[in-house]
Formats: sequence, structure tokens, C-alpha cells
Amino acid sequence: MLQYIKKYIKGWLLGILLFFIFISFAFWGVGDIFRQNASYIAKVGKDKITRDEFLIEYQFRINAMENKDLSKNERTSVANQALNNLTNRYLFLNMANDMGIKISKNVLKKNIVNNEIFHKKDGEHKFDENRYRSIVLQSFGSEERYLKYLENEIITDLLSNHFFSQAHYPTNLSKKIYDYENEKKSFVIASIDKILEQKKIQKPNKQILENFFKKNEDSFFFNERRAFTYIYIDTEILSKSINIDNKEIEDIYNQRKEEFVNKEKRDVEQLVFDNKNDAEKAFDSLKKGEPFSEVGKKTTGNDMEVISFGLVEKNQLLEEFAENVFLLKNNQFTEPVKTDIGWHILKVTKIIKEEIKPIKLVEDQIKKEIINDRSYDELEIILEKFEDDLSKGNSLEDIAKKLNLKIGKRKLMEKKYFLNRNNPAIFSNKKFVKDIFEKEIDDNNFIIEIENEDINFSFGFFITRVDKIVKKTKKNFEEAFDDIFNKWSIIEANTKVKNKVKKFNEKIEKNNFVNVCDELKIDNRIVDLVNKNELFQQGFPEDFIKKLFKANKDEILELDTKQTYYLAKVTSVTKNIFDENDYDKIKKNIEQEVGVDNLEQLGYIMRKKFPIKINTKIFNSFISTIE
Repeated sequence: MLQYIKKYIKGWLLGILLFFIFISFAFWGVGDIFRQNASYIAKVGKDKITRDEFLIEYQFRINAMENKDLSKNERTSVANQALNNLTNRYLFLNMANDMGIKISKNVLKKNIVNNEIFHKKDGEHKFDENRYRSIVLQSFGSEERYLKYLENEIITDLLSNHFFSQAHYPTNLSKKIYDYENEKKSFVIASIDKILEQKKIQKPNKQILENFFKKNEDSFFFNERRAFTYIYIDTEILSKSINIDNKEIEDIYNQRKEEFVNKEKRDVEQLVFDNKNDAEKAFDSLKKGEPFSEVGKKTTGNDMEVISFGLVEKNQLLEEFAENVFLLKNNQFTEPVKTDIGWHILKVTKIIKEEIKPIKLVEDQIKKEIINDRSYDELEIILEKFEDDLSKGNSLEDIAKKLNLKIGKRKLMEKKYFLNRNNPAIFSNKKFVKDIFEKEIDDNNFIIEIENEDINFSFGFFITRVDKIVKKTKKNFEEAFDDIFNKWSIIEANTKVKNKVKKFNEKIEKNNFVNVCDELKIDNRIVDLVNKNELFQQGFPEDFIKKLFKANKDEILELDTKQTYYLAKVTSVTKNIFDENDYDKIKKNIEQEVGVDNLEQLGYIMRKKFPIKINTKIFNSFISTIE
């Protein structure tokens, strides 16, 4: 969590750098699903987050990962993170606007000048204006766009870092935590697995279990159980029955061919000059046949770099020179062109002509879009008809039959059985379980809609009817048989464990710890010089660790837990050697943890003031296309 916050809240400089990596991906492929719908993907207060912003944020996160071979679930998780990050950013911007916070030009200038991305590569670490202008143009299209981006990032940083840093623990407390974490001891630790011991217990004769039941019959009972009827339908279920023939895909492909065009792309290089005079000198040199890579250095006397745009479409270039660039033939160059950030000469080094994507490359996308749209439309129709029939007093059975919906019926069930993996997915939904166990038999039955995050990223609704309620009741012997044997075997296993521990304590006075354990076939191992955290990471319970570190050398101690019986002996204790660096790390970690908590609380407050609204239909359309 802390690493994540430091990376995405404090790491805006890294963000700019990575932006160069993913910018070329933002314009192709992933954005196709949004072209039909220009609506926003989310609102924060009155601000709208556009689909393009979301796509760039999503692709940023994908490209920042070392492993690009992600599953659908992993990519879905990334999409949720991207949307969450954007909404959080807009929360801070809303807050800043409310507080009247503005960033001065001097602050912007200072951030630009100090940004190593814009420094010369000669090792002098000096700001290079030409490099700045070239990178800004290449990545953001204009200086104005970049300055707005930079302002928003600085505001977000200022506010988040302010609240993040308002976390200071007293020095004495930090010192105690340091001592606690760094004290080290060595042990011999033995453990008896109670569950394993229980599995070794054989079933006794029936009479033994019947006698046990008679003595403990109050312990065996059914919690409240309910029988119910339900109807559940969602877009995922509906999508499975939607068939799309090739003719329909072909028709849509022909109707929307302009959407499936790989537009003409050109590999473009540029030189950017401070003034018209230098640009014209360079242009004259180019006309004489001098290499494009040399004229910049020759004209200015500086180590001027040729900046490559890579393959771009016309709409990705500035209006001032886009048309001219796309009129050039291969290896031709433009005359000097003026923009807000200087004078440009651009050269085309490669041309890829416009072509329509073959239908085979887009048929899956078209099919998904059709199915997705139809399932949503069909769900709305079903929901409207369902509500109408329900208002007329029709039973769930009649409605299900009329609308050709699957109806489910369950006999008496306890709440704990709803999470059984063999049950339908809807049974794991909290709203569903709550609805069943909070209503009475005669209560009205209401339709409850399900948000996309509840089940499989689909829209849907359910309705339940409670048919029977049986309050807490005792079980008879047959009903309780499995529970009886389980409880009896636990007691038997515990008895065996206690007897083994008793023998251990009888023998330990005359023998060493390891020998006694080996004789009694108790698992044991030596643990050398570990602190509390290291022992915790090895899986030992917290109570046991506390006991261990309170114990003196050669002291033997025990701990009985539900699953394991522990025995241990302290073999050595080391004094704490104070390390300033380790202490500072612990202090910072404590403050960072509190800082995270501060940010989370602030986020809650901001969401109350600036409500977040997600356009779930657009978001789910995107999710549905993820492979």
C-alpha cells in the first residue's frame, strides 16, 4: 500500500517519463469501443472524466508493468485501479478549487527547470530548452496542454503530501517499537498438530456416539433456516443465449467501415529552433542536400537532437504543420513552421498508407459489442415487464413462465450454507442473503438491482420470496451424526495431545528438549536468532511469539491453540544494538502508515462533498472487451 501511494501520489515525474512510453498506444485498438458513445466515464462533483483520460490512465498502468501477459481478471483489476486513481485525482482538484489554490507561473517554471527529463544528456544536468520544447510537443501536442497537466499534478501532490505528512509519532514510542522489532532470540520449538491427530481417530461404535449425544444434545442444533423462491437474471446470462450470424456481423462491418480504418501513418522526425533565422538557415542547408541529423548542430552550434515522433496519424500532430507533413513524399521535409514553442522543420521517413482492417480482425469485437448492447437492452425490457406483472399481483411462478425466466427454489437453508461453492454465484451476494433473512413470509417482494461490481461485472436484478421460516431447533441423532463424530473426535484428539504433553513434562527434567521430542515423535526444529517479525512471518501465532520474547533463557513454555499445541525453550538472547538507519526506517514506516490512514479519511470526506458517479454502462462495455 505504501509503495503504491509513493509511486502514484508522489511520483509525478516518473509519470511524465512513463507517459512517453505509453502515449503511442493510447490512440489505437483499446479506444474503439468508445467511439460510438461520447459520454463521460465518471463524474467527480461537476467535473467529467472523459473516456480518453481513462484509456490513457489504463494503458499507462498496463505498460508500466513488467509482465504484460495479464489475465482478464488482472486487466479488469487494472481498469478498476485506473478509474479509482482518476477519481481520486479529481477529488483533490475539486478540493483545491474549493480552497482557491492556484499554482503560480514561477512554481511551474521551477518544476520544469528541475525536471531531469528536460536536462542535457552531456552530464552537466542543465535545463535544455530545445529538449523541453521537443518533448512537450511530442508528448502533449502543445505547451498549454502540458502546463495544465503539470499544474494539476502539482496541486494533487501538494494536498496529498500535506495530509500524508501530518503523521508524527513521539520519539519514545518509536524507540520502543524499534526495540520491540529488533530484539532477537534463539529457540527450540515443537508443535503437535491437533487436526492431524483428529484425522487419526477412528469412528467408534454407534453406542459410544449415542451416549455422547445424550450428554451433549443441547450442543447440536439448526440455526434459523429458510426456504425460498428466487429469480435472478443478468446480462451475462442473457448474453449466452444471443446468437449472431456472420451476415449480421458483415452488415455492421460494411456500415461502420470508417471506424475500422487504419488511417495513414507517417514516421516523422523534427528539428525545433528558437528563432526564425536559425530555422531558415537549416532549411537552406537541407535544400543543398545536407543530412537532416547534422543541420541542427551546424546551424545552432549546440548539440541539437533530432526528435522522432514515431508513426503518427495526421490528427496526432499540431494543426500548424499536420496538413503539410501529410502532403510530403517519403524523405521530403517541410519549410520552417512557427508554433507556440518555436520553429519546426519536419521530415517524413516512412509512409504507411491508409487501409481498412479486414473483417476477420474486427469480427470478434463487433460480435462482443452487439451481444453486450443486446443483453443490456433485453435486460431493460425484461425488468420493465417484470415490474409491470409484479404490480398486477402475479406470482413469481407465473411471471417466470410468462417471461421464460428460470426460477429457483431451495428447501430449508442456514445462512452459513450460502457460501458453498456449488451454489449459484448470486448466493454469495450479500444483498441477496440479506434480503432472504430479513423479510417475513408475508412481506412484499421487491426487485433489487445489482451493480456491476457485485457479480462478474454484469448488470442484473433478483427478487426473492420467503416460503418457510424455521427458528433455531435441536437436531436428532441422525441429523447431527456428522457433527457428533466431529465434536467427539476433537475431544479425543485433545485428550491424546494432553497425554503426550504430560509425558513430555515428565521426561524433560532428565533429558534435553530435542531428545524428548524425538522420543515422543513430536515435530521440532531449531530457530536461530530471529526477531518478532521474522517469527511472525514463519506462521507462529502472535500470542505464542509474545510469550517467547517474555521468557528467559532455558525457560520452557507452552501454548494451546485451536489447531496446534506449542512447546518451546529459549536457548539464547541477544542484546539490542542501536542502529540509527534502522531506527529511522521504523520511524518513517510508522509515519507513512498513519499518513495512509490520513489520506483514506480525507478521501471519505471529499467523496461526501464531491460525489463520484461512475458511468457503469460505458465501463462495463470496456470490461466486456478485455481478453
